[in-house]
Amino acid sequence: MTASTNNKDVKDVKNFVWYPDSGATNHLTADPALIHNPMENFGSEWTWSRVPLPPHRKAIGCKWVFKIKQNPDGTVQSHAQQLISSLSFSFGLKQLGKLDYFLGINVKHLHDGSLHLNQSKYVKDFIERAHMHLAKTSSIPMANNYKLTKHDGQPFEDPTLYRSIVGQPLQFHWIVVKRILRYVQGTNTYGIHLKHAPSLVSLSTTTFCDVDWATGTDDRKSISGACLFLGPNSITWWSKKQNTVSKSSSEAKYRSLALATQELSWVESLLTELQLSYKTHMVLCDNLSTVIMTHNHVLHNRTKYIELDLFIVRDKIQAKTMHVNHIPSEFQTVDVLTKPLCTNKFLSLRRQLKVQEASVVQGVY
Repeated sequence: MTASTNNKDVKDVKNFVWYPDSGATNHLTADPALIHNPMENFGSEWTWSRVPLPPHRKAIGCKWVFKIKQNPDGTVQSHAQQLISSLSFSFGLKQLGKLDYFLGINVKHLHDGSLHLNQSKYVKDFIERAHMHLAKTSSIPMANNYKLTKHDGQPFEDPTLYRSIVGQPLQFHWIVVKRILRYVQGTNTYGIHLKHAPSLVSLSTTTFCDVDWATGTDDRKSISGACLFLGPNSITWWSKKQNTVSKSSSEAKYRSLALATQELSWVESLLTELQLSYKTHMVLCDNLSTVIMTHNHVLHNRTKYIELDLFIVRDKIQAKTMHVNHIPSEFQTVDVLTKPLCTNKFLSLRRQLKVQEASVVQGVY
């Protein structure tokens, strides 16, 4: 490696460059020795050699940077100097073609321009780690008569394997986990089907929210769930145990509605930031009393425990940025996320969630 420099840059102490940092003073007294010594050291250690600039080559600009490190009491700790180069360069970008894999997600492009997303590679690795790749598949992830507790059954004989898959190791829990893994194995080609939304109209947002009331056997806490559609596509869904015990199903469902409203607010801010127009948000709930409460401005005694949740929802309704409507239970898509279901209902709601096998949608190109 060769380098080219200029004697004037080295000897002219007036043209130094000074970059203070958190431990450096803002003033510097230039000493020619600080400049000459590093150059001599470079030569003596064979760090580089001075050579004439080859023809048709451009020299890289160099500058000296000096620093004075200070102790906490202000005394000088050390002098430091460094020769740095200022580079400017350009590089080419390669067109990689259509996206087909990203962050563990397989992306398939369909003839109509829509996308099919799945995690078949991740599922395959996951199943093999659990030693379930030869197991018989299951059409649903969980039987609808299962009720689990923290202390149900004997401890699992291989806690390391169990914890690597899900969590607390008990024998009966592992039976349930294996059922889920068999379901995942049989649906590893399933994924989310994303379609084009109409470009000339405002986007519609529809949120389904529900709760499985007092389902926790150990603590009687409820399971909230919601899924949000942007146009024809489901873009987010979740289910989680509520933090407190609800005294009624209406109270539990209203808490779930408030959580869905907060998620909807985040999507609303994202759409606004992207300067995308959208219609008034629609939230669908299968509990009629919950829907009535959202439009009733009088707080009753039975709603005092969810007063904050009431205001979160009502602020949106009064601002006319959100509507809450009733939906029959058989069309409540989010039930698939909050409770075990019979096979027919599970498969029906899974289709409503836009989870489909790649072969069902249009061909890949």
